[in-house]
Amino acid sequence: MSDRMKNMYLKGHSLFSGQNEKDIGFASSLAQVKIMAKGDILDITKNDMAKIYVLITGSIKIKILDPDNQEFVDILSAPEVFGEMGLNSISSWNQLAQILTEEVILFVFKMADFRKVLERNPVFFLNYVRMLNSKLQKAEIRCNNLVYRDVRYRLFQFLGNWAKSQGEVKKEKIILKNYLTHQDIASVISSSRQSVSNVLNDFQENGMMQYDRKRIELNPEFFNNVKLM
Repeated sequence: MSDRMKNMYLKGHSLFSGQNEKDIGFASSLAQVKIMAKGDILDITKNDMAKIYVLITGSIKIKILDPDNQEFVDILSAPEVFGEMGLNSISSWNQLAQILTEEVILFVFKMADFRKVLERNPVFFLNYVRMLNSKLQKAEIRCNNLVYRDVRYRLFQFLGNWAKSQGEVKKEKIILKNYLTHQDIASVISSSRQSVSNVLNDFQENGMMQYDRKRIELNPEFFNNVKLM
């Protein structure tokens, strides 16, 4: 990938947007570009060097296994950042990323290089802190929902936020390109595949949505019931 193209991609990412060409070029020069296809697996903790991954295009599924073998699943879409977010050495938690969309472009920074980028421009650092804060807020909401909300509400909220970030408005409907299985969704909202299937069928029977393996259509009736984050 040409330097000009790398700079353009970085400039379009929320972490680097609005910055001068010189600082964008410096960050770009330190990044390795990875282009991956649907179904590919990225082992984030495979090597012995901590890294930060900047998601430029597409969506991925993150699987995290903690030291007690408890599994956590999340879906991330561009623009996002993941990896060793604490800027420390490699975590003891195992992390895998599976590519969900047809193509994903990642910029990969070694931890030491990413620190240089943050130190070079205070605005980069502030953008990074805001991104971390947003992640913490989403994690807090997710934990509260697990304690206080049922599967139906959690699925409402998941679909609503998916529509908010990636939906395409057509007339009165919002269209989503469906790259998630029922099991994927169940893992994210901490439910069973069967429960997710039952609630989705209920939504469809009540005229709130239509869905198949390739496409989800959310009708106006859906948004009369869901509260977006």
